[in-house]
Amino acid sequence: MKAYSFPCILPWEEAVLACSLCPALFLSPQEMESMLSHFQSTLTNISAEIQTLQGQSLSINTKLKNRQAVRRDLHEFVDNLMVQDHLVL
Repeated sequence: MKAYSFPCILPWEEAVLACSLCPALFLSPQEMESMLSHFQSTLTNISAEIQTLQGQSLSINTKLKNRQAVRRDLHEFVDNLMVQDHLVL
């Protein structure tokens, strides 16, 4: 394991800094296992949320493409409509 040295910091300050940066060093194996289990559970929940959002995104994208197709077809239909001169007042 590589030891890191911080310039202009006394050895006791370096130890305090290391303790504040990595409190997991002082956890019991049971506490570490619990923390990692909670972390895994959180990641599982996030993964499920991402999958839900991806499904919603696909659905929204499909609806958008369908609406664009209808709009294009309807626009083309309306552009091709012609009113005969004798019907215009």
